[in-house]
Amino acid sequence: MGEQRRQRGMKEEVAELAGREPFIPFAIVMNSGERYPVTEADVVVVREPLLHIVRSRPARQDVLRLTEISSLEVSDSY
Repeated sequence: MGEQRRQRGMKEEVAELAGREPFIPFAIVMNSGERYPVTEADVVVVREPLLHIVRSRPARQDVLRLTEISSLEVSDSY
């Protein structure tokens, strides 16, 4: 039950950051320490239990598990 609540909370936090106006770049930090910067040009789609980051430059898609996200960091330097 606690893991589902944490996952739902992370989903809401990501959606809030991705939809912020004006947009401020942020990074998704995984439990492994890997970082995934999200820029204004990226599209973030959450389909539990996964989060998709679709990038146009370079063209690629990252698929992350919500349960493996440790934190979100907001910065204008990404």
